[in-house]
Amino acid sequence: MMRILQGIIETQQKQTKPLCQGLLEAPKEQSPRNTFNFRRLQPAVFSKTEKPLDAEQWLIDTTDLLKVARIPEEN
Repeated sequence: MMRILQGIIETQQKQTKPLCQGLLEAPKEQSPRNTFNFRRLQPAVFSKTEKPLDAEQWLIDTTDLLKVARIPEEN
């Protein structure tokens, strides 16, 4: 079961990497446009789960989208 879940996670990560390639450097300042860009990427909404891997994958995906939208880490 764990191998299947790990395979699913790896597949999802491979699919999101091309979307993020070359766009992962966040600028020092944030503009209102950055927030708009993040919302345009249609991030998944986290809902309660009892599966730690689901929560971890959501966090990874959301972090990648924040980087693509150029939202500074401190925000």
